[in-house]
Amino acid sequence: MKYADRRDKTKIVSCLNSLPGQIAKDYKKFQFSYVEKGSGSRKFGGALNWLDDASITAFCYNLSLPSFPLAGFRQDNVFKVYFRDTGLLVSMYEENTARRVMDGELGIYKGAPTAVEVKSGENNKSKSLNAVISNSRYDIVYGIRFSTRNVGEEGAVLSLPLYMAFLI
Repeated sequence: MKYADRRDKTKIVSCLNSLPGQIAKDYKKFQFSYVEKGSGSRKFGGALNWLDDASITAFCYNLSLPSFPLAGFRQDNVFKVYFRDTGLLVSMYEENTARRVMDGELGIYKGAPTAVEVKSGENNKSKSLNAVISNSRYDIVYGIRFSTRNVGEEGAVLSLPLYMAFLI
Protein backbone atom coordinates (compact mmCIF):
# COMPACT_ATOMS: atom_id res chain seq x y z
CA MET A 1 0.00 0.00 0.00
CA LYS A 2 2.94 2.37 0.46
CA TYR A 3 3.20 2.64 -3.34
CA ALA A 4 -0.48 3.42 -3.90
CA ASP A 5 -1.63 6.96 -4.50
CA ARG A 6 -2.92 8.45 -1.23
CA ARG A 7 -6.33 9.23 -2.77
CA ASP A 8 -6.78 5.63 -3.91
CA LYS A 9 -5.84 3.83 -0.68
CA THR A 10 -9.35 3.91 0.78
CA LYS A 11 -10.84 2.59 -2.46
CA ILE A 12 -8.24 -0.17 -2.68
CA VAL A 13 -8.90 -1.27 0.90
CA SER A 14 -12.68 -1.17 0.29
CA CYS A 15 -12.33 -3.40 -2.80
CA LEU A 16 -10.02 -5.78 -0.96
CA ASN A 17 -12.35 -6.01 2.04
CA SER A 18 -15.33 -6.77 -0.21
CA LEU A 19 -13.69 -9.81 -1.81
CA PRO A 20 -14.29 -12.46 0.90
CA GLY A 21 -18.01 -11.65 0.85
CA GLN A 22 -18.19 -11.51 -2.93
CA ILE A 23 -16.38 -14.82 -3.31
CA ALA A 24 -18.83 -16.43 -0.86
CA LYS A 25 -21.85 -15.30 -2.90
CA ASP A 26 -23.20 -17.08 -5.95
CA TYR A 27 -22.91 -13.91 -8.01
CA LYS A 28 -22.00 -14.44 -11.63
CA LYS A 29 -19.72 -11.40 -11.62
CA PHE A 30 -17.93 -8.88 -9.43
CA GLN A 31 -20.39 -6.31 -8.10
CA PHE A 32 -19.10 -2.82 -7.47
CA SER A 33 -22.30 -2.05 -5.54
CA TYR A 34 -21.15 -4.66 -2.99
CA VAL A 35 -18.10 -2.47 -2.34
CA GLU A 36 -20.26 0.62 -1.88
CA LYS A 37 -23.97 0.89 -2.52
CA GLY A 38 -24.72 2.66 -5.79
CA SER A 39 -21.12 2.69 -6.97
CA GLY A 40 -19.69 1.38 -10.20
CA SER A 41 -16.53 0.69 -12.14
CA ARG A 42 -15.93 4.40 -12.69
CA LYS A 43 -15.29 4.85 -8.96
CA PHE A 44 -13.62 1.54 -8.03
CA GLY A 45 -12.25 0.16 -11.32
CA GLY A 46 -8.82 1.72 -10.83
CA ALA A 47 -8.54 0.35 -7.29
CA LEU A 48 -9.49 -3.13 -8.47
CA ASN A 49 -6.90 -2.94 -11.26
CA TRP A 50 -4.30 -1.80 -8.70
CA LEU A 51 -4.94 -4.99 -6.67
CA ASP A 52 -4.48 -7.06 -9.82
CA ASP A 53 -1.31 -5.20 -10.84
CA ALA A 54 0.07 -5.81 -7.33
CA SER A 55 -0.59 -9.57 -7.85
CA ILE A 56 -2.96 -9.70 -4.90
CA THR A 57 -5.97 -10.61 -7.02
CA ALA A 58 -6.70 -12.33 -10.31
CA PHE A 59 -9.51 -11.59 -12.72
CA CYS A 60 -11.51 -14.47 -14.17
CA TYR A 61 -13.47 -13.31 -17.20
CA ASN A 62 -16.64 -14.86 -18.56
CA LEU A 63 -16.47 -15.97 -22.18
CA SER A 64 -19.21 -15.54 -24.72
CA LEU A 65 -17.89 -18.71 -26.39
CA PRO A 66 -15.39 -21.22 -24.95
CA SER A 67 -13.18 -21.20 -28.01
CA PHE A 68 -9.67 -20.09 -28.93
CA PRO A 69 -8.36 -17.49 -28.83
CA LEU A 70 -9.98 -17.05 -25.41
CA ALA A 71 -9.17 -13.33 -25.31
CA GLY A 72 -11.28 -12.86 -28.42
CA PHE A 73 -14.38 -14.12 -26.62
CA ARG A 74 -13.74 -12.43 -23.27
CA GLN A 75 -16.57 -10.30 -21.87
CA ASP A 76 -14.66 -7.40 -20.33
CA ASN A 77 -17.54 -6.31 -18.08
CA VAL A 78 -18.37 -9.81 -16.75
CA PHE A 79 -15.67 -11.07 -14.40
CA LYS A 80 -15.07 -12.41 -10.92
CA VAL A 81 -12.10 -11.46 -8.78
CA TYR A 82 -10.21 -14.00 -6.69
CA PHE A 83 -7.29 -13.85 -4.30
CA ARG A 84 -4.05 -15.23 -5.67
CA ASP A 85 -3.14 -16.29 -2.13
CA THR A 86 -5.83 -18.42 -0.45
CA GLY A 87 -4.05 -17.95 2.89
CA LEU A 88 -4.75 -14.22 2.64
CA LEU A 89 -8.40 -14.94 1.88
CA VAL A 90 -8.80 -17.31 4.83
CA SER A 91 -7.07 -14.82 7.14
CA MET A 92 -9.75 -12.25 6.29
CA TYR A 93 -12.57 -14.51 7.48
CA GLU A 94 -13.46 -14.84 11.13
CA GLU A 95 -11.26 -16.69 13.59
CA ASN A 96 -11.10 -20.50 13.23
CA THR A 97 -12.34 -20.48 9.62
CA ALA A 98 -9.33 -22.47 8.39
CA ARG A 99 -9.88 -25.10 11.09
CA ARG A 100 -13.60 -25.35 10.29
CA VAL A 101 -12.90 -25.83 6.58
CA MET A 102 -10.36 -28.56 7.36
CA ASP A 103 -12.91 -30.21 9.69
CA GLY A 104 -15.44 -30.35 6.85
CA GLU A 105 -17.75 -27.65 8.20
CA LEU A 106 -18.14 -25.91 4.85
CA GLY A 107 -21.55 -24.37 5.46
CA ILE A 108 -22.50 -22.44 2.34
CA TYR A 109 -19.17 -23.19 0.66
CA LYS A 110 -19.72 -25.97 -1.81
CA GLY A 111 -17.24 -28.58 -2.88
CA ALA A 112 -14.52 -30.45 -1.09
CA PRO A 113 -11.00 -29.34 -0.27
CA THR A 114 -8.23 -30.83 -2.42
CA ALA A 115 -4.70 -31.09 -1.09
CA VAL A 116 -2.06 -29.62 -3.42
CA GLU A 117 1.69 -29.97 -3.00
CA VAL A 118 4.42 -28.39 -5.10
CA LYS A 119 7.87 -30.01 -5.34
CA SER A 120 10.59 -27.95 -6.98
CA GLY A 121 13.50 -30.34 -6.43
CA GLU A 122 14.26 -33.90 -7.40
CA ASN A 123 12.74 -35.37 -4.20
CA ASN A 124 9.13 -36.15 -5.15
CA LYS A 125 8.09 -38.10 -2.05
CA SER A 126 4.84 -36.75 -0.71
CA LYS A 127 4.87 -37.73 2.96
CA SER A 128 2.77 -34.78 4.16
CA LEU A 129 0.35 -35.03 1.23
CA ASN A 130 -0.19 -38.73 1.85
CA ALA A 131 -0.64 -38.05 5.58
CA VAL A 132 -3.43 -35.57 4.86
CA ILE A 133 -5.15 -37.94 2.42
CA SER A 134 -4.96 -40.91 4.79
CA ASN A 135 -6.39 -38.94 7.74
CA SER A 136 -10.17 -39.51 7.63
CA ARG A 137 -10.68 -36.46 9.84
CA TYR A 138 -10.00 -34.14 6.89
CA ASP A 139 -12.31 -35.86 4.40
CA ILE A 140 -9.77 -35.36 1.59
CA VAL A 141 -9.75 -38.36 -0.72
CA TYR A 142 -7.17 -37.30 -3.31
CA GLY A 143 -4.37 -34.85 -3.82
CA ILE A 144 -2.43 -33.17 -6.59
CA ARG A 145 1.37 -32.94 -6.68
CA PHE A 146 3.16 -30.59 -9.04
CA SER A 147 6.76 -31.52 -9.74
CA THR A 148 9.37 -31.91 -12.45
CA ARG A 149 7.90 -35.31 -13.33
CA ASN A 150 5.45 -36.12 -16.11
CA VAL A 151 1.75 -36.79 -15.65
CA GLY A 152 1.07 -39.87 -13.56
CA GLU A 153 -0.86 -41.37 -10.69
CA GLU A 154 0.41 -42.85 -7.46
CA GLY A 155 -2.49 -44.13 -5.39
CA ALA A 156 -4.69 -41.16 -4.54
CA VAL A 157 -2.12 -38.61 -5.78
CA LEU A 158 -2.28 -37.18 -9.28
CA SER A 159 1.18 -36.06 -10.36
CA LEU A 160 1.37 -33.17 -12.82
CA PRO A 161 4.30 -31.23 -14.31
CA LEU A 162 4.94 -27.79 -12.81
CA TYR A 163 3.96 -26.04 -16.04
CA MET A 164 0.38 -27.35 -15.65
CA ALA A 165 -0.24 -25.56 -12.33
CA PHE A 166 -2.19 -22.77 -14.02
CA LEU A 167 -4.80 -25.32 -15.11
CA ILE A 168 -6.32 -25.92 -11.67
